[in-house]
Amino acid sequence: MFLLYFIILLFLCTEAKGENYEYIFRDSSLLHEVQMRKVFDDPEEFLRLKLLKPQREILFEYRELRISSVPTHKRKSILKKFIKKNFENISGLEHWIPPDFKKSPKILGNIQDSEFFQTLKKFNRAWMKNGRKLTKDVMEHPEHYSFILVPKPFFVSSEKKHEMGYWESFWIFQGLMACDMVESARNQMENIFSIIDKLGYCPPYNRVYYKGRTSPPMLPFMMSSYLERTNDTDFLAKHIGRMDSDLTSWIRQRLTLLQTPFHYFFIVVEEWLTSVRPEHYLEDIERLMNYKPRSTPGPREMLWDVDSSVVMTSVFFTAVTEASARLMVPWLREYGYKAKARYFQNISREMNYTLQNLLQISNCWRDLHIDEGFLPETSFSLTPMWLGVATLPCASAQQIPISTGPEAIYSSRTQALNWISDICKVHVENLVDIASAFHIAKTIPDLFLEHRSKVESAKVKPPSMSMLVFAVIFFRYLLSLPLGTILKEYFNSQTGENENDRQ
Repeated sequence: MFLLYFIILLFLCTEAKGENYEYIFRDSSLLHEVQMRKVFDDPEEFLRLKLLKPQREILFEYRELRISSVPTHKRKSILKKFIKKNFENISGLEHWIPPDFKKSPKILGNIQDSEFFQTLKKFNRAWMKNGRKLTKDVMEHPEHYSFILVPKPFFVSSEKKHEMGYWESFWIFQGLMACDMVESARNQMENIFSIIDKLGYCPPYNRVYYKGRTSPPMLPFMMSSYLERTNDTDFLAKHIGRMDSDLTSWIRQRLTLLQTPFHYFFIVVEEWLTSVRPEHYLEDIERLMNYKPRSTPGPREMLWDVDSSVVMTSVFFTAVTEASARLMVPWLREYGYKAKARYFQNISREMNYTLQNLLQISNCWRDLHIDEGFLPETSFSLTPMWLGVATLPCASAQQIPISTGPEAIYSSRTQALNWISDICKVHVENLVDIASAFHIAKTIPDLFLEHRSKVESAKVKPPSMSMLVFAVIFFRYLLSLPLGTILKEYFNSQTGENENDRQ
C-alpha cells in the first residue's frame, strides 16, 4: 500500500513539474469539475484564488475525493468544502499611487468649457484609484497564484479588474501620455516586454490560463507615440527584438491562407476556439457539443480552400496587423534587421490586398464568415480608415500614413477636398443612421466601431469611443483648413438630403 502511495505521489510530482504550477488552472480535472458544476457565479473567480498548499498536494487530495463516483447532485457542495480547505480568496494586488501623477496636466489648459474641464479633472483623478502592483507574497511565491509576474506597477481599466490586459494597456498608455505621465506609460510597456521575455509573446492578460493565446499587436503603436513624445531611440533599440517576437507570434497564430479558384488571400482570423478556455469553460464546452456541420454546401466548400478551424475573417485584426507591420519596417531597417523588415513589408502588402480585394464590399469593409458569407451591411467597419491602413473605398482617396495623421494630406488641398467629398458620398447615409441611433439610445452602436460577429445591444466600449473621437478630430481638422467653408456647405447639403429621404 505504501509503495502504491509513493508511486502515485511520484506521478503527481512529475505531472506538476512538467506542466508547472499553472496546470491546476489550465488543464486539470479539478478545473473541469469546478467550472462544469458552476461552483462560482463568475468563472474566473476560481482562477484567481491563491493555493494554500503545493499544487501536487492539492491534486493528490482531489484524486482522493474520487469525485466521479459521487452522485452528481452532491458534487458541488463537496467541491466547495475542498476549495475552502485548499484555496484562499486573495487578490494578490495592492493599491499603488503613481509618483508622476499630475493634478493639472497640460491638456487641461486647453479646455475652456467649464463643465468639460471638471469632467476631465475627474477622469484624471482615476489614475490615483486604478494603480496596482503585485504584492510581495506574489513576487516571492508565484507558484501559489495564477499571475504571470511583471516587474513594474500597472493600471487596471476598472476597479473590478484584477490583472493587466494587453489591449487595455494600449488605451491606458494613450491616456497616460495625454496626462504627461510618461514614466508610468513607459512602465506599461516594460511590463509587456517582460512577459514577452518569458513567453515570446504577450497574452491577453497576465494570467497563466491565457498562455498560448496571442493578442492584437499594439506595441508598435505605443512605441510610435512614445518616440514622438521622447525621441528615446535607445529604448526602441533595446526592445525592437521583443516587438518583433510579439508581432511574429501573432502572425503565426492568426494568419492563414485562403484560396479561391482565381486568387489567394492571407487573412487574419478571429480567435480559434478549437480548445476550451478556462475562463469560459462551460460556454466553450456547450459550444463544442452543440456544433453541427452544415447540411448544405457553404462558401467554404464551394469557393475556397481554408483550414476547417477558421470561422471569421476580421477586418479589425487585418487592419491592426497591417498597421503594426508597416510601423515595424523602418525601425527594423534602421537597426540592421533587413530580412525581417522585408518580411513585415510583405505582410503589410498582403493585408492591404486582402482589405481591398476581399473584405471591401459596397464601398466599405465587412467581416467575412467562412461558412455564412459576409456580415450584413449594418455591420460595416471603418477601422482601416482610422488606422490609415488601406486605400479608402473612393476614387480619389489616398493612404494616410499612421505616423503623421491629418498632416499627411495638408500639402494637397485639392486632394483633401476630393477625399472628404468622396467620404461624404459614400458614408454620409450611414453617419446619419448612426447619429439617429445616438440620439435615441444615447450611445453609439458597438458594432459600428468594432468587429462583431452578430448585432449586440447598442452599447459602446471606451476603445470604440476613442476611435470615434479620433475620426471626429480628423474631420474637424479637415474642416478647419481654408477650404473648410466649401466642405461644410457640401457636408451640410449631403446630410440635409439624406435626412429628407429618411423622412
